[in-house]
Amino acid sequence: MDSQRGRSKEVTFSCSSNAEAKKTTNFFLDRASIPINLNFQDTMIWVTMFVLFGDDVRILSYPKADDEGFMYLMIISLVLFVLELLLYSWAKTTIIFEKPSTILGAIPVPFTVQGYLFDFYFWLDLMAVISMFPDIPPIANAIGLTSLGTGTNAAAYGKLGRIARMVRLVRLVKLYKVSSGRAQRKQREAELLELTKKGVITLEEYTEKLQQTDTNKQSKVGAELSDQLTRRVIAIVLIMLCVVPLLTVLEVQMGPEVATSYIQKLNKNGDTRNLRTAISSTMEQYSYYSPSTWVTKNKDCPDDDKNCDEEETMKANFKSLVYLGVYPYNEFVCNGETTPFELPYNSLVDDGIVDKDYVAEASKTGVKSEREKDYYAWPAATDGYSVCDNNAELIRKLRPGEMDVFLFGDDSSGSSTLAIFSVKTQRQEDALYNVLTTVFVAIMLLLGAHTFSSDADKLVLEPIQSMMDLVEKVAEDPSREIVLDYSEDDNVNYETQLIESAIQKITSLLRVGFGVAGSEIIKENLNSSNDSDQPLDLVDSPGKLIYAAFGFCDIHEFDHLTDKLEVQIMDFVNDVATVVHEQVHTWAGQCNKNLGNSFLMTWRVPYAATGGQSNIDVTRLSAMRTIADKAMIGYVKVVADLNRDEKVMGYRKRQDLNLDGKPFKVHMGFGLHIGWGIEGPVGSLQKVDATYLSPHVNMAARLETASRQYGVPLLMSEIFFRCLSTKAKEQCRKLDRVSVKGSVQSIDIYTFDAYQDQQLPVRRATKDEEVKSNEYDPDYEGEDDIFNTDQDLIALKRHFTPELSELHTKGVGSYLRGNWQEANKYLQAVDDKLRETGYGGDGPSQTLIRYMGKRNFTPDEGWDEKKGRALTSK
Repeated sequence: MDSQRGRSKEVTFSCSSNAEAKKTTNFFLDRASIPINLNFQDTMIWVTMFVLFGDDVRILSYPKADDEGFMYLMIISLVLFVLELLLYSWAKTTIIFEKPSTILGAIPVPFTVQGYLFDFYFWLDLMAVISMFPDIPPIANAIGLTSLGTGTNAAAYGKLGRIARMVRLVRLVKLYKVSSGRAQRKQREAELLELTKKGVITLEEYTEKLQQTDTNKQSKVGAELSDQLTRRVIAIVLIMLCVVPLLTVLEVQMGPEVATSYIQKLNKNGDTRNLRTAISSTMEQYSYYSPSTWVTKNKDCPDDDKNCDEEETMKANFKSLVYLGVYPYNEFVCNGETTPFELPYNSLVDDGIVDKDYVAEASKTGVKSEREKDYYAWPAATDGYSVCDNNAELIRKLRPGEMDVFLFGDDSSGSSTLAIFSVKTQRQEDALYNVLTTVFVAIMLLLGAHTFSSDADKLVLEPIQSMMDLVEKVAEDPSREIVLDYSEDDNVNYETQLIESAIQKITSLLRVGFGVAGSEIIKENLNSSNDSDQPLDLVDSPGKLIYAAFGFCDIHEFDHLTDKLEVQIMDFVNDVATVVHEQVHTWAGQCNKNLGNSFLMTWRVPYAATGGQSNIDVTRLSAMRTIADKAMIGYVKVVADLNRDEKVMGYRKRQDLNLDGKPFKVHMGFGLHIGWGIEGPVGSLQKVDATYLSPHVNMAARLETASRQYGVPLLMSEIFFRCLSTKAKEQCRKLDRVSVKGSVQSIDIYTFDAYQDQQLPVRRATKDEEVKSNEYDPDYEGEDDIFNTDQDLIALKRHFTPELSELHTKGVGSYLRGNWQEANKYLQAVDDKLRETGYGGDGPSQTLIRYMGKRNFTPDEGWDEKKGRALTSK
């Protein structure tokens, strides 16, 4: 947009590949997957779960030797988190220059950032990345966090670590929303795929609508309100997680430290007797730590090892006091078991268990060693320590955070005491507590976000979204019936429900008023991508080339009925229309026009089957057999219903409708033809109709008119007959070959014999008819196919036996070859036979006999069986 007018403009890079790269990256972030069906978001969910629980699981279940593997996994997780942060910041962010804004509400910048960067979730993801630093030793060492996890700092560090990990929990909310959106997208994809299979939308439209799903599916109000509620819930939970632990008083176990300090006090005073007693009591009290019930106490004792001592195993694995030594050496302080032992300062410092400065400060006599790996060789005395308790093997198995080291020294006396206590089991209990706490907080966080937003979702967001869905569904497939799914127990009529109901009624009126041919008009004008300030575009839409079976039907003697029924003519027409529409719809057709006494019906070929191409041989389309068969069956079913429907049959009882002294019977003519048509709007902004323009529509109308001449209810064109399945063709008979006005070539015409003046079977329920229609297979070759089992089809065609069909075929053949004398013999035999059996003769045979009789049963000069005769009626 023009910046000189003070309006913002969006950054547009000169290289089009940038937009393509963003599009590809968004696809990777949202939908891309590897063959095992694990996409990027699924991967990040598992990575987040590892980051939340991995460190606690490591402490609970894995030895110190596996720490390095966990460290590498944590580094990989950090890299993925950073990669996700960078990709989201680039692909899901739009920068608009010349529109100043602020970052963090305080830092002014000459541009506006829209999307992920500097958004709420950006800062949460950044905090989650930073919270991982203390869990990765190389990073923790670099920023000086190593000493926090040792000694008396361990409890405080554990509290801070739990708070830091809780920050990562908020990622679950984000990932939950992404997963929920993906589930909705799959549902949307299935709906669009179904529309594509039905031919309602093309493959290109399917792809386009699928790409728009993420941005258009949720209403703007719904997205904003839902996001605001989620942010507030996250903020409240984070504040609680950060503040509550800080207000909690730590319960520090002071016993080991007090005991060590007391031993050093006695050691300093040279009180050997009491020193020995204190050491003995301390060793007995802290001989081993009694683990909780969730720890298998005899896990190192096999069931079949009877020599394994459970108590000794306990001491070996859960020993609390793992090292106790006093300086200077005194052979009497450890019950005679004292042996000189070099202090493990160097290994303790190398392993990070104690800090070298801590050793120097505590000893007061530390002398830096000249050796490369020895930080302190203390104490300097050669007689060494009196080591009362030493479990070097267990010390090597313990992590730095699983030991409490207490070192007390006195500069004046040169004495010191060193005690190392194992707190491994306490750390495992803390880890288990962390896991349970994390799971609980995660559940509460998700439940809180859901609970806080459920009322708004139910009363506002869902109705708004439902309205949007209604409009989108109509825009996608206006011919689809929209049904509101309200609970039967929901008797409250909220305003939103009233609006939804109004939209449903309006769209139903649009669907009924415009029909299938008006689908494109409705789609174009209801499409959400159109500008709201644009006027209705009803007549400027281009026509669309489609292929269909066109069916035209007409009520006979309509002028007589109009004169007699007067205002009741509307009721009559609607009664007949109900019969026609219901059966046509049941057999996969649609009504396009209601013209008072006539109706135009269509059975559309799926657009995907033709792709809008012209000059297609429809007989080669696999879908045509089903379409043609259903069109013929649908019209034959209409003939049956006209002679048994209660309302239609009621007009036979009205004497005021008698015609030529005979009771009036409702008769209709039907014409079926297949071809292309131009589908689109016809009219102006004052009045528009959605219809089909094509000579093939006119052909169907002419066939319907000609049906009266032949005395049959249904006429079908040659191309329609060729599209029928083999078993459907066997039910038809060829009547004539004619040249029709508007057609360059002569065509054969066919009929399905239907004798109406009889008691027909009771009508099958509509649902049963729909099931039969949906299950119909034109290629089914069993003896129980529809033409051999459907009582309506059997009853209507019962009068015309195979013998009569053979005679009529011979008669028509002789007629076309110009042997009219022979043709008259065959056709007259057919007509006589039907008269004798009480069926009143055969209309098609009588028509040809009359035509030949007017010419003395001698063909006109130049008679050509390939051209036949001209159809005298339209």
